[in-house]
Amino acid sequence: MADLAQIAPNSGGFYFDEQGNLVVHAKVSAEGAIIRSRAAQLLDGPLRRAGPRRSAAVVVKPAKYSFSELAMLRDSVFEGVFTAMPGINSLDLDERQNRVALGLDPSSFSQVASSVRARLIKLGLDTGAVVLFPEAQVTRTSGVRAATPGSDLSQPFDSLVGAIELQVINAQGAFYGYCSLGFPAVRNGVSGFVTATHCTPVWGGSDTSTTWHYGTKIGDEYLDPWRYSCGLNLCRQSDAVFFATPSGINLGVGLIAHTGVNSTTLNSTDPYYIITSVDNNTVVAGESVYKEGKTSGLTYGYVMNTCVDHSFNPWPGQYTTTCNYTSNTGVAGGDSGGPFFSMSGTNEVKLLGLNLGTITGASVFTKVSRVLSEFGGSWSITRGYNLSAPSISGSVSSGYPQVSWSGVSGATKYEVYCDYVVEMTSVIGTTYLVAHWNELVGTTTSTSFTDSTPVDTYTGTTTPYYYRSYRVVAKNTSDLSVSSNVVNFSFTP
Repeated sequence: MADLAQIAPNSGGFYFDEQGNLVVHAKVSAEGAIIRSRAAQLLDGPLRRAGPRRSAAVVVKPAKYSFSELAMLRDSVFEGVFTAMPGINSLDLDERQNRVALGLDPSSFSQVASSVRARLIKLGLDTGAVVLFPEAQVTRTSGVRAATPGSDLSQPFDSLVGAIELQVINAQGAFYGYCSLGFPAVRNGVSGFVTATHCTPVWGGSDTSTTWHYGTKIGDEYLDPWRYSCGLNLCRQSDAVFFATPSGINLGVGLIAHTGVNSTTLNSTDPYYIITSVDNNTVVAGESVYKEGKTSGLTYGYVMNTCVDHSFNPWPGQYTTTCNYTSNTGVAGGDSGGPFFSMSGTNEVKLLGLNLGTITGASVFTKVSRVLSEFGGSWSITRGYNLSAPSISGSVSSGYPQVSWSGVSGATKYEVYCDYVVEMTSVIGTTYLVAHWNELVGTTTSTSFTDSTPVDTYTGTTTPYYYRSYRVVAKNTSDLSVSSNVVNFSFTP
């Protein structure tokens, strides 16, 4: 958001709509061309995602407020209203509405809304830029029951990976609750893992809790930054805690358990997701997001709102976690701390955050980028690329594209991906191109692949106007390679 606002000061935020278009608000129509151009660059760069995307799919809509105006208003509302009054459970700069949004306690909505409006007027803030709606406090999803009996996530794991079950034991040695492991990591040379701080007896503060996995002690609380005063509330940048693992515990850095959808049974072909990158603040409202948790397994949905502050516990002294994301991804008790991520292949993922809880009609996750910022230090989280990249060549075989390569040591299979364009006709008769990115077109154990879509000519490293571009990734169950070189083919639509 801020990147676009610097170039086009009158832009008012952006999001992906249901058709995959990037919708950008513009306060001043004269900046529409600048906003469209820069947004298209973002779409082809930091915001590029796998799957179909219409070329230059940027929609500019009029807006009353710029992003910078709303950001300044949000900061003022945070200090003067959100952390200063009872009955307010969330604060958001809502990209879709082009407004600042406050979620108020449903049981006293009318009374709180009246007090909030009076407070806004007293502070000289624009009441027209603030929308009020009923919303209950976030419900944390730590659990008091184990995963479904007989499921893979309820069985002991030899290595610690994301999404497996944790049993939290308090300082007195008593059972405190079940949660999910977020991600294994090494921080400043200390091996351990991250899960949700609300899974421990002390939210946002040090205690001497331990974590266990089926009779084996796997962690001692090592770092849980203390909450700080923010108005009349107590705040944290993230809902996270770091546990250090004892010697002898195998740590699967860069791995997340990979189950079926709404299942806790491991995928027999690819039992792990491989973390190859970490959130760098490019997640946008409307894009797809996935979650693994020890109770509900794999669920998915889309991001609903970004950078929302949520509070829970009685007022004053409410606990507030700042700048969370919400999505319509399903979660259940015991999933707290489990990883949220986006997909860039069959099991290659970008780590986005940790499951925090639920609000009405949505789940909430704390951003991993805020975990790293709040905790500081040097982190090792990703798996890396431990297999060599294939080197591929192409040819046309009986009118179909064929790619081939030499075998890669350690690889047990190869995935073939394709970028291509399709010419479409609109309802008014104009033609346009739809670009498909990063589409998996085949998996093979051999060292060649022939696609089923006809082409005209092999063009090597040259990308024609109507193109099909192929690349190959080498894999085994827990490692992968970077993508191979890209080879291109032309076709006639």
